Amino acid sequence: MLDELSVDRASLVGISLGGWLATQVAIRRADRLNRLVLLSPSGIGRQKTGTLLIALAILPFGRWGRELAMRRVLGTQLSGTAAAEYVL
Repeated sequence: MLDELSVDRASLVGISLGGWLATQVAIRRADRLNRLVLLSPSGIGRQKTGTLLIALAILPFGRWGRELAMRRVLGTQLSGTAAAEYVL
């Protein structure tokens, strides 16, 4: 695509699956990139399947379970009040 547009070097921005794709381009054609910006790239880093299973198991326990599940999934840095805003 860069060849067709007559662009020698470009900056790539990728979100989620686009982040993974941009990473693959950077690995294979680093000479064609100026910068790489990734936001929540999928498939990169440790996957949290255990956390998700625990969260699903405690969801049925009312508001307490939903709040705890959201804190586990979104991270412990959320306070109880902030996590409550995300409760389904």
